[in-house]
Amino acid sequence: MLIIGILLISVGLILTILAIFTQNDGSVERKPEGGGFVIIGPFPIIFGTNKRIVKVLYIIAIIIIVISLIIHFVQ
Repeated sequence: MLIIGILLISVGLILTILAIFTQNDGSVERKPEGGGFVIIGPFPIIFGTNKRIVKVLYIIAIIIIVISLIIHFVQ
């Protein structure tokens, strides 16, 4: 579990650094979009700026819940 945690933190850090370097030069106007979720027990609370973001977050939340249930029952 320690190795998985370190790996996830490293991947998140690398993705953040890549996002900073791949920002556009400002020639194209973009509207910021975002969202997030909090999982309390088995229940996800999901919020976002548009429906597309919320759908993606629902899928990610379901995947995380399924993985955590699998890890819980395997141990």
